Amino acid sequence: MALRDAGFRWATAANPMQPVISCWDDNNDTQVVDQHKYSAPWGGAGQGVFSNPAKGGIVTEAGCRWFQQDKDHGSPLTVVNWLDAIRRGGPGAGNAPFSPGVMVAWEVMVGNSATRWGWLSKEGDAEPAVPWCGMLYPDGTPVSYTEAAAFRSYLGHGDDFLYLNTWLEPSVAAAETYLTIASGSIWESGWKPAGQLSSSSSSSSGGSNGGYAGALFEVAVWAISGDGALHIEAGGFNISLSVTKEPRICTATNYLGCFQEGKRPGFVLPVFPINNARSTMTNKLCASLCKDANFKPYPNSGTERGHYCMCGKVDTVKWKKLNDTRCSTPCTGDKREKCGGEPAPGGTGDAVSAYEIACTGGDPSPQLTVSETVGGGGAGKVLGNVAVGDRMMGVAWNILRVLVEPDRVRAWLNPTFADVTGGSVPPNDLKSPPHAPAPLLDVQVPAAAAKRNADGRIAGVGVGFSAFAEGGAWALDYASVLPPTLFGEQ
Repeated sequence: MALRDAGFRWATAANPMQPVISCWDDNNDTQVVDQHKYSAPWGGAGQGVFSNPAKGGIVTEAGCRWFQQDKDHGSPLTVVNWLDAIRRGGPGAGNAPFSPGVMVAWEVMVGNSATRWGWLSKEGDAEPAVPWCGMLYPDGTPVSYTEAAAFRSYLGHGDDFLYLNTWLEPSVAAAETYLTIASGSIWESGWKPAGQLSSSSSSSSGGSNGGYAGALFEVAVWAISGDGALHIEAGGFNISLSVTKEPRICTATNYLGCFQEGKRPGFVLPVFPINNARSTMTNKLCASLCKDANFKPYPNSGTERGHYCMCGKVDTVKWKKLNDTRCSTPCTGDKREKCGGEPAPGGTGDAVSAYEIACTGGDPSPQLTVSETVGGGGAGKVLGNVAVGDRMMGVAWNILRVLVEPDRVRAWLNPTFADVTGGSVPPNDLKSPPHAPAPLLDVQVPAAAAKRNADGRIAGVGVGFSAFAEGGAWALDYASVLPPTLFGEQ
């Protein structure tokens, strides 16, 4: 602390143009309050970043995508939603005394630092489907066109959205939320862009009525149960993400023991599945939730505090085994079962009840398919199909992007650094100059269907945006429709 104090005095004596900041929050060695926090909310009036209005405030590292957790603790769209609420003022804005600065990532570019991998990643781990931090790939392609358009809109560079739904409440205090679609249910946006889309224009510029012959659809999705398929109708086509043809059943089998957890060296089981069902938790349910990691079940599941579920592989040498009496908290879904334990006196960490997992049912084989639609929005003739393998992630958000034009459909799923440069890590990431990621599917539409689309469906007559879950539960984090512009083609 003495060294920090001396450093602050030296830096301020140099009379720098920028303020001198010292983490975290308000202290004697910072000229601006620095709220070093990832999750919303970042503080109401008098709290967090607003704790000292005389100094102002900045939130650092606010926009990382918590793709590997049980929910979105923070994301770039959460940040924009929060800043919009502050700008609007009035009810729900939290009476914020000022609009703070926000750092949405360590780096604008997705690079070779820790911005691509999350905290719990290890050397040699595969590149994540969606980078943890960073906004642009080296070719200039955004990680998310939705995020890019949201930044443009907030910064006053125009509203590009033809449609946007983030399922976020318009409030400073709103945490990240998403829409859950159960098997057999459908979400329909009701998006009817009549007059916005026009077949009279080219695929890359606005027509005489300000419309476009096509649209760029983007959806962030999560296969909660790791089964079934999600069918998305976009611009007159059916785009399907399928995991299995038949549901799998996974359950907790052999009990491995009760293990002591602590902040260091980390979690006994590091992955937290989405939709933790905390009010109905059982060890069997936890094992089922753990089956969708890369759609290859983790070998072990574990519960703690009666309602938390975790997945991974227990290192029985690394982790201390406790007396089973420490794992004595009843499961919220069945009081006769024990689901781990509470932190021990002195805060030494939770106790985790760990089990082996056994599964039966269909083998996972993730596929991406583009089909024509038929009456009622169902899938008709298949136009293209591709196996997406490990590119589609379980226990993670996946970004599906579809460019629909009257005579052509292109689809991308989780473009990665390797798609842009030829490799994920040095030296393979220098195999080729940065280039726009190629679509996984690029199909020409039959002439009759192209004429139908040009005559109406893409031209704004009854166009919808919907998603139907089949054989498994899915979550939508955001859904958007933008003009048919690809940055890599500019």
